[in-house]
Amino acid sequence: MVIAGHAHNYERLSRDGIVYLVNGIGGAPLYAFGAPIAGSVVRYNGDYGALRLDATASRLRFDVLNTASATVDAFELTGRCAP
Repeated sequence: MVIAGHAHNYERLSRDGIVYLVNGIGGAPLYAFGAPIAGSVVRYNGDYGALRLDATASRLRFDVLNTASATVDAFELTGRCAP
């Protein structure tokens, strides 16, 4: 799992078994998208929002919500975390 935020939009990608999140919808003017790149799953730049993460020892639950509390993206990663 890789989380970054410099670009002012939201995108989830999956490449080679790794999930990448670009979470930049928290402020500043939102950016337009160019052509989708390989592995792009969800792209959003329609409103500002936030990423909510719920973590347990065996699950990460991600919910991306816009300012109207509408779900933009939601997914889970499961597996056992090393102590």
